[in-house]
Amino acid sequence: FPVTISVGSKRRKEIYPEYKSGRKNRIRVNRMYSDISTPDLEEKSMKEQLAKFVSYLHCLPITLISVDNIEADDTIAYLATTVFNTKETESVTIMSADKDFLQLVNDKVKVWSPTKKKLYGISEVLTEYGIHPHNFVLFRCLDGDNSDNIDGVKGAGLKTTLKCFPSLSSETQLNVSYLKDHAEQNSGRFKLLSVS
Repeated sequence: FPVTISVGSKRRKEIYPEYKSGRKNRIRVNRMYSDISTPDLEEKSMKEQLAKFVSYLHCLPITLISVDNIEADDTIAYLATTVFNTKETESVTIMSADKDFLQLVNDKVKVWSPTKKKLYGISEVLTEYGIHPHNFVLFRCLDGDNSDNIDGVKGAGLKTTLKCFPSLSSETQLNVSYLKDHAEQNSGRFKLLSVS
């Protein structure tokens, strides 16, 4: 079982400086641990804990992968779709509550959400979201990602997106050009697609 650890992508922060900028260390008020009473001390404590965690992982029968300057999500995506997905009989299960991984779901790649206690295959993604995994990234482009401080298109929630772009549910892999062309062809039909 590979385990990936990451602290963020410098390249993404260079492209979009606000990327993940809303994340802050939270001070946990606990009288027993006065050595983490400031953000700097908490950050130092977290780094020490991470170092211990990594040393514990080396004691287990797992492969630990750490790649400089890329995020763990990117490493997981690469491993799931390229390295561990080469044989006809091989399948991959990603364990994460991050719905961004749903864009990777296909006949061989599934996502286990430990918070929902649910295994997502193609049919589960379609049932819950109404969007085919091939097109899930387009939905995320419109929806945005609060946890990464990326704004979406105002008013582009799941229901509105499906109304405006029904082809997102199809198996055909679409792209941003499709969104642009479809929005131009249907301008004014829906509030989301109105040009002002």
